[in-house]
Amino acid sequence: MIPFDRFASPQNQAEHLLALKDPLPTLERWLSEKPESLAPALHETVARLSAGPTASPLTQSRLDVSFGERTNRLDLLLLPC
Repeated sequence: MIPFDRFASPQNQAEHLLALKDPLPTLERWLSEKPESLAPALHETVARLSAGPTASPLTQSRLDVSFGERTNRLDLLLLPC
């Protein structure tokens, strides 16, 4: 488990998270952080997962949601079972 370091780069946080065999305890610990601090690291994690295979049990998926003429794309970080 690695603590969230709000002074570390999002790239560094994502790299460490993706290197963990079991990232769930770390993500659970990170839940206490403010969303605006945590979001860049999670966005970077999803971007790295989108770029190609990793050894991480985390995965990502894109979901397009439409309501009338409005469409939003959600990038989801999926946790292992």
